[in-house]
Amino acid sequence: MTNNEYHPNGQLSYTETWKDFDEKSMGMFPDSAVIRHNSDGVDRIRVGVNGKYAADGSIIWEFVYDELGKLISFKRKPEYILPENPQEFESHA
Repeated sequence: MTNNEYHPNGQLSYTETWKDFDEKSMGMFPDSAVIRHNSDGVDRIRVGVNGKYAADGSIIWEFVYDELGKLISFKRKPEYILPENPQEFESHA
């Protein structure tokens, strides 16, 4: 499941991708995986690109996760301070 938000000029502002999984699969994900336990009973992990972008299209921050939710890379604007724990990106607002 991918969610995208856009700036008024049409440029991508935010993107996140989540992969649903069931409880039987829980042990296959690394401890570092960002796991969201939703009230609808569906558990999800972040996969692929999850990023926030400026109106000119430049990266503010961008995390890339593998198919098991392991963080494999990140980029950010030098002046943007990231939290020490990527799981703090549960909310991008």
